[in-house]
Amino acid sequence: MAFEYEQEYSTKGRRGLMDSSVMYSAIALKAALKRRDHFEITRCFRVLESNAVSKEDYQAAVRYADSAIFHLKKIKIPMNPAALYVTKALDYADLKNHSEAQRWIDTSIYYAEKMEGKTPATAAVYGQAAQIFEKAGNLPRAIAAMKIYNHMKDSVFTQERLVKINELEQKYYKEKNENTIKDLARKKQFYLFLAIAGLLGIAAVSFFLRQQALTYKKNILEAEQRLNRARMNPHFFFNALTALQKFAVTENNPQAMATNLSRFSNIMRETLESTYKEYVSIEQEMDFLEEYLDVQSIRFPQAFSYEIKADHDLEVDELLIPSMIIQPFVENSIEHGFSGIEYQANIQVEFKKDDKSLLVLISDNGLGIRGESPENHQHISRASQILKDRIYLLNLKLKTKAGFHIDNEASGKGVIVKINLPLLYKNQSQS
Repeated sequence: MAFEYEQEYSTKGRRGLMDSSVMYSAIALKAALKRRDHFEITRCFRVLESNAVSKEDYQAAVRYADSAIFHLKKIKIPMNPAALYVTKALDYADLKNHSEAQRWIDTSIYYAEKMEGKTPATAAVYGQAAQIFEKAGNLPRAIAAMKIYNHMKDSVFTQERLVKINELEQKYYKEKNENTIKDLARKKQFYLFLAIAGLLGIAAVSFFLRQQALTYKKNILEAEQRLNRARMNPHFFFNALTALQKFAVTENNPQAMATNLSRFSNIMRETLESTYKEYVSIEQEMDFLEEYLDVQSIRFPQAFSYEIKADHDLEVDELLIPSMIIQPFVENSIEHGFSGIEYQANIQVEFKKDDKSLLVLISDNGLGIRGESPENHQHISRASQILKDRIYLLNLKLKTKAGFHIDNEASGKGVIVKINLPLLYKNQSQS
């Protein structure tokens, strides 16, 4: 109950939900302490830490993080404390205590490398470390951490662009270039003055065209930045790991545990790679969604069913779609659409041809949306913004007319999302 209220608060922002989460955390913590169940005690302190951060009480957040780490070490089955040390480092960063933040992120790196090795989880720790070092003004270490993150990601997954490293290096050398930039700005103003004095009409047209180009580039950069920040809800990773840990403790089924860990690893890999991938094949997207829903089924056993299908005439291994446009809507259905229903929940994802375009249908039989436009609904807005940005960039690049529409199901139960995309094949993408 404490966790569910904390989840609801993170999306709705109502203070009463946080108060309920704190109340149930205290009850759960008392029961767990009585049973000396260190696993559940750790979870309770983790929820309390999250609530303290929401209240901006970062000192309390640090204390709860310390308590969670203390009890995690008492669990009989050795567990990796790297994620909790990352949380503690972030709390110190919020307190502007950058020396402590750097100290604890170094501790997290130590445990991640010791207990995980070169895995997506370790790569994620280095990604967080780069942000903490950057906030601390320690740009050399931020650059080093980001280089390790990219190198590790490349060794585990595939070689990709090192955009973030370039950004940090540019920021590092910014102070050295400030005088040069100021000189160039003064020269630019002087040349503009001469151009306006001599050729006012031509200068006005040139200025207008230049502004249009800058606005165009600015819109593209803003959309790309939003997409880079819009990764899968971080609570999902913690919750999924918690569910897997619980599964390992309570179930004596090594084969099932190995399968579930493989699914989780693939989900994390695809999530990290989506930052750099423009497109994935329909086949890859279907595999990713199936693994994601299977992991969610561990969290919510027998709570919902799903069906993912494609028309037989679709070349699912050749047709491409923008990455990470379906998962946010599926997540909305599970986390919000099925909350409180008393019948069997179901999610359907379908790919089909519609004249000369690709139609993607995402539907559920949950609560639906009442009282406002579906695209503007609080639960839907994050997913629709991701989709808007993806389609905006797709239309700019390929000169297409892709679009989408969100509405309640005609039956009155659930939401349906219709996405129209161009038929884009791998050979067209490469050319």
